[in-house]
Amino acid sequence: MKLCVPIPCFFGDLPFEAAVEKIASLGYRYVEIYGWKQLDLRSAAAALDGAGVTMLSMCTTEFCLTDPARRGLWLDGIAESCEAARALGVKRLISQVGPDTGAGREAQHRSIVDGLRAGAGVLESAGVTVMIEPLNTKVDHPGYYLTSSSEAFDIVREVGSPNVKIVFDIYHQQVSEGNIIPNVTENLDCIAHLHAAGHPGRHELQSGENDYRNIFAAIDRAGYTGACGLEHSPLTAPEESLAAARALYCGALEKVTVYNKNCEIKSDAIPASVEICGYTGSSAQTYAQACGAQFTSLDNAHTHAFDDGVITAAATCDAQGIKTYTCAVCGFQRKEAIPAAGHKPEPIPGKAATCTEAGLADGEKCSVCGAILTAQEAIPANGHRFDHKTVAATWTDAGLDYDICVMCGARFNEQMLPSLGHTDPDANGRCARCGAQIGDPKTELSPVTVKPGANAVVIEIKLQIVLGDGSVSDILALLEHADGAVVKNAAG
Repeated sequence: MKLCVPIPCFFGDLPFEAAVEKIASLGYRYVEIYGWKQLDLRSAAAALDGAGVTMLSMCTTEFCLTDPARRGLWLDGIAESCEAARALGVKRLISQVGPDTGAGREAQHRSIVDGLRAGAGVLESAGVTVMIEPLNTKVDHPGYYLTSSSEAFDIVREVGSPNVKIVFDIYHQQVSEGNIIPNVTENLDCIAHLHAAGHPGRHELQSGENDYRNIFAAIDRAGYTGACGLEHSPLTAPEESLAAARALYCGALEKVTVYNKNCEIKSDAIPASVEICGYTGSSAQTYAQACGAQFTSLDNAHTHAFDDGVITAAATCDAQGIKTYTCAVCGFQRKEAIPAAGHKPEPIPGKAATCTEAGLADGEKCSVCGAILTAQEAIPANGHRFDHKTVAATWTDAGLDYDICVMCGARFNEQMLPSLGHTDPDANGRCARCGAQIGDPKTELSPVTVKPGANAVVIEIKLQIVLGDGSVSDILALLEHADGAVVKNAAG
């Protein structure tokens, strides 16, 4: 790994340009800073170029990912910081996630993930990686949200962008949780940068409870090729403190470096392509240039013997998985990305709009994870389309005047039309308009003619009956006996 000097920790009292020159004179080639807004970007870039020093990281301007209401502020800071990074040749930005807002942890976790996803496009376009940082709350950062490296790894994997990673601060995680070597070596896919300091006190690496020789050796064996920032407050002069850090690291390399027994190299250099069990792709020449150590050939080393691999994190529709291969000889693990499976679209049926209710267009969702791929757009209500109708009144029934929607059949503005009514009944008792029987028929009697008979007086009555459908029985019902005379009908 590369050792990196955080300028504020060692030479914060010097102008940036002078600090860069001083660090270069001590044999270091990598630096980082925190805030960048105080810099003259053009002057700073010229100083880095002139000294042959690369600035590996700096901080973004806003630390508020836990609060969704402030996400816009964080995104503006990312965009602005990416522009500054481009001017300085910086490829990594550090962002603390912000304080614990008091909302539920699940909600704050989701806010962080959503904010990082929202910024991923800007980061990818700029070629810049943002690194969130878990910190300790016991000593240095009370009230901070993210303390667990495990949750930080989960966040990075949920976001699923190659431009969102973690800066793993060994000091902070020693305070918070320990278990440094496994947490780092098993999650290198999520880590883009390291920080280191002795604990307690946050001073030189050799001053605390951690054996950084073993820590650095294990991380290098795991295949880490990034940088470690020496983020501590020196108890000795900066020059002496930085020399001690480099000696400690190079001593760690000497402790674990071995040659492949089949490689007949007796110089101080090993080709970078040689794969040594427990030390993949090492180059002693590179390390010798860093610390001046002379390497000698050792034996009993061999190449890794990897197993068939185990899926340690399943791929999802939109996030890569991880397959881990383990060396049967030394236990070294190599991680391989499993491509995201991709969404499997299925239709979401729409709903037709009606006269009064809006509808929905067809949509699309993933049949595996349920993610909405194409949102259903609202279709405005059609509104009514009216036609005017009239049902005419009759002599007995009322009529109706109304508007009717030709689309849905709904009626509006109904008005009753009164019935026309019957005329007075005619002689037959019928309505002259419609012919309905609405009264009784009328009868008239003709004059009486008396004819003499043998034994009785026959009275001849000419009865004129006006009947529509009257029968003989109806006629007889109208007759009465008179003076004992027998009245017979014409039939008998």
